Amino acid sequence: MQERVIIVIVATAIGLLRFGDAINPRQTGPRRELTNGLPLDIKKSNQIALLPYIAKVYSVSFDVIINNLGTARWNSIIHLTIGADISVYGDRTPAVWLNDGKGFYICSAINGNKDKCYVDPIQREVGVWYHIEISQSLTGNKLMYAININQETVYTIENTQAEQFEKVQVWAGDEYYAPLDGKIRNIEVKT
Repeated sequence: MQERVIIVIVATAIGLLRFGDAINPRQTGPRRELTNGLPLDIKKSNQIALLPYIAKVYSVSFDVIINNLGTARWNSIIHLTIGADISVYGDRTPAVWLNDGKGFYICSAINGNKDKCYVDPIQREVGVWYHIEISQSLTGNKLMYAININQETVYTIENTQAEQFEKVQVWAGDEYYAPLDGKIRNIEVKT
């Protein structure tokens, strides 16, 4: 059985997190908090971590604030990938954008579709912190993928073709799309 990995992304200028930076869940004492709630600017080609894997059961959560809605069709916020934008299953595991300066656009590898997306119908506001959690959990004998925005479940689906992905890059602003003019904080990956 693989050991559970919990990563809390550092939102300071300490550099890229690598495999050895995984937090051991059996570690004694208080939880190791690395972000201190500090916001990180979202920038193009901004890789902030390299994870050993994302298992079939996981949770990715973060807070994001929009400074400017912008004019780009897609504004990258966070992108977990095994190496590319959308070439293979696992390249979006998950990925989040602001779509047309309106709502969030959240995609992941679901049911054999390398780009299964949820289109947020709500016009998001400038200057507001939003909490987003994307998870896949075992419910009975089913793996359920879910998206929560500000503690409200907005999308859920069974993922019958869930996979574990190895060597997952984490980008706060990927290299493929314009970055969101905003900040991200409290990034946490549990798997």
